Amino acid sequence: MEKFEIDRIEFVAKITISEANGCHVEDVVYYRRGLSFDMVMRWQWYFQYLAAHVKVDNPRRVVRCFIGRTDMLTTEEYIEWKRSNLIKAQKAKITRLKNNLPQWDLFGYNRTEWLESVEKAEKRLADLQAGETDFYVMPEYANRLKKWLKYQSPNR
Repeated sequence: MEKFEIDRIEFVAKITISEANGCHVEDVVYYRRGLSFDMVMRWQWYFQYLAAHVKVDNPRRVVRCFIGRTDMLTTEEYIEWKRSNLIKAQKAKITRLKNNLPQWDLFGYNRTEWLESVEKAEKRLADLQAGETDFYVMPEYANRLKKWLKYQSPNR
């Protein structure tokens, strides 16, 4: 039986704001991941305090404070996972394009379009293999409290 270790679990604090119906999150006001259990227990009051301040300044909106465990990949793990999947997809796309040669028309327009699409797919594959990131990556930390708080005291 595996020993349960609370120190290996990663926690997250997230404050979101939505329109009055609350169906879709309009903005993530605060987001921090990589918190330990000890830090969550000590600072839980602070995250709820921040959510209450946002709620007071935006009374017609739905403000939610989520503090809990996360099993999401870290940023580096996510980038590598996504990049490997995109590389596989680009290789499959190139194979599919090369196996399905178009019928050549009189002026060669099909050939030029086909060549351009193959070159574009090969360029993207080379960029991905070189380590380029052209997809969205969720940040580890977001703090947009100033945008949603009306009164800014000198202490904040």
